[in-house]
Amino acid sequence: MTKTNGARKRKQSWWRTIDPLFWPYAVIGLAAILFSMKMGLYYKQAKDLIPESSYQAVFLSNGQVYFGHLDIVSRSYLELTDVYYIKEQLPENTTEDAADTDTTDMSDQTQLSVVRLGNEVHQPVNKLTLNRDHILFWETLQPDSRIIDAINKDKNQ
Repeated sequence: MTKTNGARKRKQSWWRTIDPLFWPYAVIGLAAILFSMKMGLYYKQAKDLIPESSYQAVFLSNGQVYFGHLDIVSRSYLELTDVYYIKEQLPENTTEDAADTDTTDMSDQTQLSVVRLGNEVHQPVNKLTLNRDHILFWETLQPDSRIIDAINKDKNQ
């Protein structure tokens, strides 16, 4: 018996007929989809950490503290709106012997006040875009906080 070449053809699998470059592209595409889904979940979870209607205190690596409504702009940047900060004010001495005053007495007399961002000489917009690398942490302020009271007094003036 002689075998004929076309008599018995083996059936090829469907996956062998696909272009060989399909599989690397498919794996890369699937990885990109999974990565973007993970980033979307990360962004949503991070947004859930910040209550929308409350004020947050944002502590920066340079020692400054700002108060306002915090929002996540991207993975690297956060935005603070309705911004306030604390300013130390020394009481004005009307006596001429102010130079003779002890410095420990002066520290007891310093007053703290809440200042709205935008009242400076260069009049910036009342919004800060903060690099996440410079933020140490943030805290949500309670509605009965003294800072919130001072902010509300400033808004009512």
